[in-house]
Amino acid sequence: MTRTPTSPSSPHRATRRGAALTGLGAALAAAFVLVPPAVATTTFGGGLHGRQQLARAARTAFLEYWTSGQRAYSPALDQVVESWSRYHVVKAVMAALLLVVLVRLAQVIGHAPPGSRLVRRIVHTSAGAVVAGLAGFSALLLMANVQGAVAPFASLLPVVADGATGPVAVALDEAGATLTEGTGSEAWTAPLDAMLADFTRYHLAMAGLSGAATAALVATAVLLRRRRTGASAGVPHARRVLVPAWLLATSGALATALLAAANLSTAAHPAVALATALDGGW
Repeated sequence: MTRTPTSPSSPHRATRRGAALTGLGAALAAAFVLVPPAVATTTFGGGLHGRQQLARAARTAFLEYWTSGQRAYSPALDQVVESWSRYHVVKAVMAALLLVVLVRLAQVIGHAPPGSRLVRRIVHTSAGAVVAGLAGFSALLLMANVQGAVAPFASLLPVVADGATGPVAVALDEAGATLTEGTGSEAWTAPLDAMLADFTRYHLAMAGLSGAATAALVATAVLLRRRRTGASAGVPHARRVLVPAWLLATSGALATALLAAANLSTAAHPAVALATALDGGW
């Protein structure tokens, strides 16, 4: 079969696609920052507008829950946790869309001819590296926000603990001391049991997400290796693009495998880890 020659307008089409995807990516990045707080504010009835308001509402609700002695969330904590969960769901959706756009943009850059001049080749390679890095960062944002949506109470605890004073700080100290003593402690309470369960789920979620990412990156690395071996002569720059992509996929697989192992280890010994976290070790 005879290969159809590349149309002279192909570089222009690639440029237009790249520009459109870049604009879409920028819009999604802005939405990632601006939309979730607005959604959280709406779902909470206007009480979570800003970091300080969130921290104040979370601490008040946490203290009420801690003193209740009940495993079920108090109405105030349930409202904050629900809003926090929706906040992370929206951010996860935005991060997923941004990741799709960045992956597509990386494909466009990878298939576009870099040109014959050295400066153009450097710009081409640099653009590919930047987009690949942003895609990796978007994937991490996606994982972190899915984790927060799966275990919103545990995800909210750093907000409660950061800068806590007065009765809230006392409650956190009590929780940390009881966790250090272990589940057999006489001071163990139902709220602490719920905190530990959500904290365990928090790390199991990241372990699962990291494991899935590792599998996907390994599969990507294998595919890139095969494509590099059989790179078509019709795309002379394909090998130069595929080699760094393979290195990124391989190093990413190693990093996510280590992340999965670390979270599994934490989930296996959650009490000590949660005590450290409540003491400012997030």
